[in-house]
Amino acid sequence: MHPTADTLHFISSQRLGAAGDAGRWAASGIDMKKALLAGVILCGFMAAPLNAQRPVVRKGGEFCEGYLLRKVAKEKGVAGRVIELKAFNADDGTLPDELKEWLQTGVHPDMLTAFRLRHRGKSVLLLRGNVAGATGLAGSFNNWYVQLGSRPVMFRSLAENPRLIFWDKGGLLNYYLVTYTGGFAVNRDWDNVAFDLQRYRVGPGGKLRLLIEERNVKCQ
Repeated sequence: MHPTADTLHFISSQRLGAAGDAGRWAASGIDMKKALLAGVILCGFMAAPLNAQRPVVRKGGEFCEGYLLRKVAKEKGVAGRVIELKAFNADDGTLPDELKEWLQTGVHPDMLTAFRLRHRGKSVLLLRGNVAGATGLAGSFNNWYVQLGSRPVMFRSLAENPRLIFWDKGGLLNYYLVTYTGGFAVNRDWDNVAFDLQRYRVGPGGKLRLLIEERNVKCQ
């Protein structure tokens, strides 16, 4: 970020009036050179956020799923197997109440896909559906429901690959989610779509912990 014309004019004016104002600066105990230096440093701090906004490019498809799957391969602790279920009875009366509510209000029942994440004695139900009643950008998201014991995990992500949900080396469930970055959600610049990538871990009692976050990422 370069100083604006008004900033340069301000600094020049201070320098031109330095001789006349030296007494006042001295009387107030302020060193004019230090004050001007502080102004330059401030400009640098103002420029830092703008430089940080430059997107990072990750190769892995439209929503960086390939990139995230490569990370999962290094981070997972067990070779869990994801199986797509041929049938899932959404009208089963024995389903947990939270799941019944999610099925009735969270997704379109006719666009629901069910999976099982299995490894030896572990089995987790994964459900993916289109967000019910969504319009605009919200219509691009998948609504996920993960039945982990008695405490479900629910989240929305642009990613649709169930293998982004996995067990880590400590035996805890993790998942990656992809969302539009805040700037894109505001300006809708389709020539410069950017995403935020986040990894969460599900701890004891279903407590979520954000482990990794990459902001302003361009996926290719």
